[in-house]
Amino acid sequence: RNTQENLVFFPIDNKLGVGVGKLRRRLETLIRDDVETAEEVSIRWIGLLDSLIKDRGQTNQKGISYVSLNRVKSIAKKHGISSISQLNEALSLFHERGMIIHLTSTEVLRNTVVIRPQWLIDSLSMVIRDSELHAYSKDEIEKVGLEKDYNKVFKEAIASRDFLEY
Repeated sequence: RNTQENLVFFPIDNKLGVGVGKLRRRLETLIRDDVETAEEVSIRWIGLLDSLIKDRGQTNQKGISYVSLNRVKSIAKKHGISSISQLNEALSLFHERGMIIHLTSTEVLRNTVVIRPQWLIDSLSMVIRDSELHAYSKDEIEKVGLEKDYNKVFKEAIASRDFLEY
């Protein structure tokens, strides 16, 4: 909240950079005062997170977007995390902080750890979107051979793996 100007946002001019300093100072204050950012985390957990991040690959390479829970368990053991409860605690913390996505409501979700959260967001935005506001280029869809997949998404709400990976 922008209390100085009694606004719920921070106006910023991207060209001139006006307002960026105010936003930065406010964020720094909020982070400094946030109790959770001062929480101590085991060096073993940090090692696990570093290994998972390395699996993402370089930004100029495709890398991998998710791994199996068994793979995470194997990596965790290399970092001295052998207890399932400790691993679940670490994954929960990383999930809460947005570093990974680890959902636990079903067995399939529980056994999958998304190590590139933006990939999941991008994939979901391929199908959860207003086709009029965020239209696909029909020429591009035809060029890559995904016309049938495109039609299925918007007529039957079924997305193929090819379409999601596009």
